[in-house]
Amino acid sequence: MWGLIIKDLYNLKRQLALYGIIGGVYLAVAGVSGNVSVFIGMIMMFTAMIPLSAIAYDERAKWDKYSLTMPVSRKQIVAGKYLLGLLVLAAGGALSLISVLLMGSADVSENLITVAVLLGVCLLYISILVPVVFKLGTERARYVMMIIIFVPFLVIVTAAKFMGGAAAEQNAFFLSSGFGMADARLLAVGFLLFSGLMLALSYRIAVSIYSKREL
Repeated sequence: MWGLIIKDLYNLKRQLALYGIIGGVYLAVAGVSGNVSVFIGMIMMFTAMIPLSAIAYDERAKWDKYSLTMPVSRKQIVAGKYLLGLLVLAAGGALSLISVLLMGSADVSENLITVAVLLGVCLLYISILVPVVFKLGTERARYVMMIIIFVPFLVIVTAAKFMGGAAAEQNAFFLSSGFGMADARLLAVGFLLFSGLMLALSYRIAVSIYSKREL
């Protein structure tokens, strides 16, 4: 199992180096501006893409056919991709937490909640796309990836545009209803747990798909 993960990391070393350079630039910008949110979002987005990139490299190198000659089961191959995703997400989450604490932001609690929510979003992203990629292949799944990435973004931007005028009224409502930071933390943890359950379900679906796939 660990051999599969090391193989993926070796294949992705150039991409990881590029992500590291881009991350360094965003970290410098965050240090100057004092706003670490953009850096956190960038780290989470890049780490969520790693398992999908690993699958794409396997397809390009015809690894699936070669793996049949090795003592590796299809279930282990699928598990390796999910474990790789969890490892890089854990590393990205840890880096995000460290950056929040070291930069001494006045909104540390809010940034920690942001990290938890983004981790949940990335888990959902992996949960949806990995089975789709195993089913359709990376080329045909590219359009699904674009929909999953851009549609929520457009919805959020559109909602923010139409609801911007009501922001003060919304804040007054939350204050009057007693909705505070503790509730936000609870919702973030709940969302993270829900995303974890979806990842477990996604793994079972991906194993079923890959087990029936013709290589």
